[in-house]
Amino acid sequence: MTRDEACALLRELPEAMAMALEGTLEEAVAVESRLESLDRLAIGASRFSGTPDVPEGFEWPETEDGRALVFLAQINLEEVAQTGVRGGLPGRGWLYFFKDVYGEDLEFNLGLSGPDGPDTYAVRYHDVRVDELKRIEDQAQHPDDEPSPCRALGFRKIWTLYFPGSDGQLVDFGQADQQDVEQIQAINEILQSLLERLTGYPRDQKNSRHWLLGRALGLQPLSDVLLEAANLGEGDRLQEELVGLTQEEMVSVFQRYADRWRLLFQIDTEYSTPNWTWGDCGRLFFAISVEDLENGIFDRCVCVEQST
Repeated sequence: MTRDEACALLRELPEAMAMALEGTLEEAVAVESRLESLDRLAIGASRFSGTPDVPEGFEWPETEDGRALVFLAQINLEEVAQTGVRGGLPGRGWLYFFKDVYGEDLEFNLGLSGPDGPDTYAVRYHDVRVDELKRIEDQAQHPDDEPSPCRALGFRKIWTLYFPGSDGQLVDFGQADQQDVEQIQAINEILQSLLERLTGYPRDQKNSRHWLLGRALGLQPLSDVLLEAANLGEGDRLQEELVGLTQEEMVSVFQRYADRWRLLFQIDTEYSTPNWTWGDCGRLFFAISVEDLENGIFDRCVCVEQST
């Protein structure tokens, strides 16, 4: 789908909304998975879970108290580049994503391990040849001590939008009259159809909507994922700028900080193996600052977690 074709779909919405959303259109890369045996995957192949293929000297990320993070994903950026979407990503090398999903007591707790400090997630990038990679053993502790299941990944180009409200729907806060409610419901129906056609994910598929780059599909009304990311990555500086400002001035500052961040990887609930739920039908959003993306620095990424 071209950008013009994506813009044409927006014309089904009220004109003002269509014009506003058109400016938020961004290419992204859908990440689709299938259950696969790890030993059937080539060294360097993209995957969820299992264990990673890493270069010599790789240091497995840990929490401050020395607990190894759980390996989430390995992304071969050459495979991603074949979609034609770059979005500032390097055209080669591997990205690795890790998260503390068990907590100190090794209780899975639906994937929610408490407040996310900077030591509870990690992103690593290595630009090496595939023959420099070696498959290593999983170093994270698992309650059942069984090998982590593995899902092979494939990629395709999609379009994303900054969808208002929660999970691509407008939110009725209970203040609207019946006519307004009906209008909101009608717009929601169009938005859900639009989301389906732009991303290729069926509207009744409320999980496993994973993608790289593009716009985050947030789950919390009135909560901007990238503003949350900015608060995690630059919170002290942000709070200092807010001192003494009016509400209108604060909104401007919030927008400026959110604009300094980009979605890197949206990892949705995956009810099938490996059974990630991130709280309660939640999503992880790994985000990176625009500056770090331009410079290929990935170890300062932050992770926002939202649930329904």
